[in-house]
Amino acid sequence: MTDGLGALVALGVAMAVGTFVTGCLPLFISLSRRGLRRLELWGSGLLIGAALTIVIPEGIASVYGSHRNDGALNGDSEPIINHPDIIAACLLGGFMLMFMIDKYSASHTSPPHLQGGELQTLSGGHHGTATEMTSEIRAMLSSMLGLLIHAAADGIAMGASSRSVEKSLRLVVALAIMVHKAPTSIGLCTLLMAEQYSKRAIRAGIFVFSLATPLSALLTYFIIRLISPDAGDGSTDSGSRHDIGAILTFSGGTFLFVAMHAVQHLSRPPPAREHTPSSPEHHHAHHPLDHDHPIHTDHEVQAPAAPLPEHETFSTWECILLVSLGTVTPKLLQTLFGAGHDHH
Repeated sequence: MTDGLGALVALGVAMAVGTFVTGCLPLFISLSRRGLRRLELWGSGLLIGAALTIVIPEGIASVYGSHRNDGALNGDSEPIINHPDIIAACLLGGFMLMFMIDKYSASHTSPPHLQGGELQTLSGGHHGTATEMTSEIRAMLSSMLGLLIHAAADGIAMGASSRSVEKSLRLVVALAIMVHKAPTSIGLCTLLMAEQYSKRAIRAGIFVFSLATPLSALLTYFIIRLISPDAGDGSTDSGSRHDIGAILTFSGGTFLFVAMHAVQHLSRPPPAREHTPSSPEHHHAHHPLDHDHPIHTDHEVQAPAAPLPEHETFSTWECILLVSLGTVTPKLLQTLFGAGHDHH
């Protein structure tokens, strides 16, 4: 238990620091949009692979393993619980939870100055009136709400995997989340830059975002520990394994939604940009919940000497290749680092 908590804390600290540093990069250097898109596509594949080949199978194995162990101890071959129904309910519950959060957040996160497809430009990044300042603060909080909820959902999977006896599962899930968060944090920074917040406010926003997943993971860890104290200590207790399996399967459902949303968004051709020659400070910002990837925000802000990189798109086969490489990576890593593990 202590070893699992220590590993989770170490991963959480590394993730928070890495997310914060990566997210602040656009404040100092110009990044290649094509390179970020490539990372996003590969990261989307990682989420799909982690869900379908690692998290969900491990959850199912734990659920059924709990019955096998319980049957071996009690000499009972009849299932007490309908395991397929439990698995289906957990998968569907995780998927639908993220769907409802996504739709609810999308309907409540339209900043006042983005309505109608136009962004109010505040000269010099300063707010002229108290009303404008209040509006900007409200817009920043609501724009980040969906991202924070998605990040917290990632923490559920990370916290649940840390209670598993499978060490390679912890590594693969953490890697998938880290790769997913890197372009997301950069995208959050570019979105806030496009809305012309101060650098101090942007850093504060990224700092809060960087803490969301680690804190959610720790909260999940302690909740599972409270519900099932023996889980994660190598115990074969049927209740412990069943609880871990159900939570892993639920988190697999959340992974599936985020990954599906990612691939759908990234595989679409970018919308035509409306350019107004008479307005050099024109902005066109996609909704911040476009799969947590506001990196697709086109912005021209306060640094005309550093032109934005061209918005290049990938061919269909390039998208398929990058996502496919991502989907097989988790299983390869589990094979490499989890050799000799036995579920039974």
